[in-house]
Amino acid sequence: MQNETTEYHLHIDIVKGDYSSAFKEFYHNHFVQSLGLSRREVDLSFFNAMSFDEKELAKRLIRMNLKERRTHIIEAAGFLNDEEALPLLYDLYYTTEDLSWHLTIGRTIWKLKGEIHYAELLRKLKSHPGDSMRRAHFHQVTDLKNMESIEILFDYLNDKDSFVRHLALSRLNQIESGKFSFDLQNESNHFLDKRTDDEFKHGLLRKLQDET
Repeated sequence: MQNETTEYHLHIDIVKGDYSSAFKEFYHNHFVQSLGLSRREVDLSFFNAMSFDEKELAKRLIRMNLKERRTHIIEAAGFLNDEEALPLLYDLYYTTEDLSWHLTIGRTIWKLKGEIHYAELLRKLKSHPGDSMRRAHFHQVTDLKNMESIEILFDYLNDKDSFVRHLALSRLNQIESGKFSFDLQNESNHFLDKRTDDEFKHGLLRKLQDET
């Protein structure tokens, strides 16, 4: 878990300011208590609900704090579609050799600019020997929404780590059924038996691309 005691660089008074509930929710989750974001439990609709001026303020606050190198701050630049943050993100990216940070920062750069090297990072993730690394960044596997995303999920069905295998099976079931469920409709063999079935895999790809 990331340290919650970070001292952020802020220049507003959220209590006295006349801000919408959406902006206050953004502020609370990013600068007061980010645990829900780190667990991916927070409804991010506040990004769209903020007014134009509030979004611009949110972008400035995020840019001011990117150097803190916090995952939820870096991701926010992508959700806010803040292209002005790109120089700062590139600086963060090229001043570390850590794959985990490359995946986090590279994902945001890819969202903002469509950088092709993001696919290479996902390939490095697949071959990384650390189980915790593949677990932590599994949610990024289907970002590209292309056939390689489907193939990687099939590869992960045979991963050496049982939890990664479970994540892959759950994600494939979600794609096929169109909804998430803790009760998995199909077991691994249902998918592995169709590994060479191009029609089946293209059907999964179409469903993946239709996800919002």
